[in-house]
Amino acid sequence: MADKPANAGISGGLAGDLALPPAVHHSDYPRPIPGYRPAPAPVYRPEPPAAPHLRPDARGRRRHGTSRARTRAEAAGRPLRPSWLAYLLVLAGVAIGMVIASYSSRDALTGIAVIAGALLAAALARLVLPPRYAGPLCTRSRTYDVLALTVLGGSVLAIVLTLP
Repeated sequence: MADKPANAGISGGLAGDLALPPAVHHSDYPRPIPGYRPAPAPVYRPEPPAAPHLRPDARGRRRHGTSRARTRAEAAGRPLRPSWLAYLLVLAGVAIGMVIASYSSRDALTGIAVIAGALLAAALARLVLPPRYAGPLCTRSRTYDVLALTVLGGSVLAIVLTLP
């Protein structure tokens, strides 16, 4: 160890660290066989969806689904027009109240009372109508919707009644 230079490294000298890699000759690589073509890549074809599970009824025949399942699919595919009726009536009541309130300052309380009545009518419609007819009034659960619309309409009505 005493006769090696300090920067000799493991190889024992500077030439070992800076040595070039061995030369590459093209004759070392195999050449393709004339006329050889590689196999094409496999094509991914997804499997068709499985048929729905059909249970036999009491007579041994298979049922194709229930009317409730078809109704949900139809409701999910396109909304029913009567479902927008309650929402449009509430929207019209609020719009009429805004027009009345903006007409003159003398009629502002009347317009705000109409808005409060429309909100309370929306709460009643959400409470009474089933979800397929309540339409856009259904945002969350029935309890939450009725409670939110009642509190909002009641607070607006309370403001109307307390103002002179």
